[in-house]
Amino acid sequence: MWPQLCSVSVHQWDVVNELDKLPSLVQFSCRGNRLVSSDGNPRTANQMLIAKLGQLVTLNSCEIHHEDRRGAELDYIKMYGEAWLKAGGRSQISAEFSSQHPRYQKLIDKYGAPEEGELKKMEPSTLKNQLLKITFVFPEDAGRKPIEKKLPASMVVQNVKGLLYRLLKVPAADLKLTYSSPKMVGTEFEIDSDLKTLQFYSIEDGDQVLVRWS
Repeated sequence: MWPQLCSVSVHQWDVVNELDKLPSLVQFSCRGNRLVSSDGNPRTANQMLIAKLGQLVTLNSCEIHHEDRRGAELDYIKMYGEAWLKAGGRSQISAEFSSQHPRYQKLIDKYGAPEEGELKKMEPSTLKNQLLKITFVFPEDAGRKPIEKKLPASMVVQNVKGLLYRLLKVPAADLKLTYSSPKMVGTEFEIDSDLKTLQFYSIEDGDQVLVRWS
């Protein structure tokens, strides 16, 4: 049976960095911990855990597939690429950056340094016009076919529920939404605020939104 760490309370990323020094740590559960990414998104936090813990094969009881790890590590490189460049980049990297991101150089060696274009933040006008192909699925209504829609990344959840009301004739107040990504197979992420945008939840092109109602 694989070793598992599930009873330690983890609140800070520097603790996660220390955990990576345990070569036998292949299973990890952090549902009850309060790790937060810079964007406050739980999906981003999970991806950071995968990127920071190189030996991990199971996170929150879900197997980490090869494509999950590759996607998480590439996203991690892009996420901190600008900070990496400011900290010295290809020359002498600062001790502070190395302390905060001890696996970053290993990932650079594995995938290569991020391109400058990948580090640029998306402009608001681009974000507004970006359309995401979203598939709505209904796990508790087996007879209902999935519905595919293209929605702007800037669309707020309240308007998504309004669209679903028109499609399903189910009151928006009764709808409960989660989403899943091919990058994190087997994991659902809560969509818990009607006033946030799809972009806030890091919903991407090709993701599924799971629709349930009471």
